Amino acid sequence: MKNGVVIVGAGHAGVQAAASLREDGYDGPVILVGDENELPYHKPPLSKTFIKDQEAKPQPLRGEAFYTGSTIDYRPGIRVDRIDAGRRLELSGGGVLPFDRLILATGSRPRMLPLPGSELSGVVSLRSLADARISR
Repeated sequence: MKNGVVIVGAGHAGVQAAASLREDGYDGPVILVGDENELPYHKPPLSKTFIKDQEAKPQPLRGEAFYTGSTIDYRPGIRVDRIDAGRRLELSGGGVLPFDRLILATGSRPRMLPLPGSELSGVVSLRSLADARISR
């Protein structure tokens, strides 16, 4: 497989999928694509410590050395706009990423209820670091 495995979603499931590929002996290219600009991080602490403590830092799922040491090509800040039938991902910004195998680990998004005031500035769901920073 020359293009290897591309994993869309750099949350817990995506990172674990990449780690499992390496642990199980897969030695082809592994590319992990995430739409946030940080290393993948634990999300539960966002509501428990991160929003309460201005000095708190996100807790990475794995350190940077894991990705380089496992030859996992982590690509932060990239959104996938479309999956092409020709085994290509169309990326935000116009790029294209070919793949032989694709793992979708995109997780979920909270549904905002259509209640009065839900559209106001400062009303957010707490899913990402960006959401937590707004809530601080």
